[in-house]
Amino acid sequence: MPDIPMTEAEIDRLETLLGTPPEGANPLWLDSLQGFFAAAVSGPRPIPREKWLPVVMGGERDWANDPAVAELVGLIDRLHGDVLASLAAGAELPFLLYGNEEGTEEFDVEPWVHGYLEGVSLSDPPWDEASDGETVDELLFPLLILAGGLEDDAEWKASLAPTLADETELKARCRDSMPAAVQEGFDYWIEWRKPETIRNASPKVGRNDPCPCGSGKKYKVCHGA
Repeated sequence: MPDIPMTEAEIDRLETLLGTPPEGANPLWLDSLQGFFAAAVSGPRPIPREKWLPVVMGGERDWANDPAVAELVGLIDRLHGDVLASLAAGAELPFLLYGNEEGTEEFDVEPWVHGYLEGVSLSDPPWDEASDGETVDELLFPLLILAGGLEDDAEWKASLAPTLADETELKARCRDSMPAAVQEGFDYWIEWRKPETIRNASPKVGRNDPCPCGSGKKYKVCHGA
């Protein structure tokens, strides 16, 4: 059933199993898990299952072949497929979020964002090494703000001070742009992965440069002829 979206009953069942994990497991909670997968399917390369499964289960075991957790792992796989399908279709990801403890109507996005950033940190190669650091900063900016980046990094907050008129307003804007930011990150890396992008990353050989084949001839009279 990989092309059939998860039902509400399946999501509820996954939530229940995550809340009563097997011995030796400390899995990501539902909102963090979805955020993690949104980053895991993005990035320079999708994170392989054998690498992400121990992280989302919170323990080093052969979870994939353990019959005792087969239902839980199967539903985790379903969520991974759902996230990938939504982002690949360009559809707005239906975020799985919980209410704030204060009892307000506003959902708490911070656990979701922390899950996303954990997925970013697991990427190989790292996002900022695979592509232009400034571009990656732009892609992650709203998510870092929502993760509490300003509170954790006084230097960054000071650097933003000239343009930071109202921190509450900035966070509100980042919340509003969160679905678009996640989709933009996925789309950016899908385009980056295309073979043309990789080929263009290599320096172009000039016609008067030595031929890369090592013949000692100029490129224009060798392989460039």
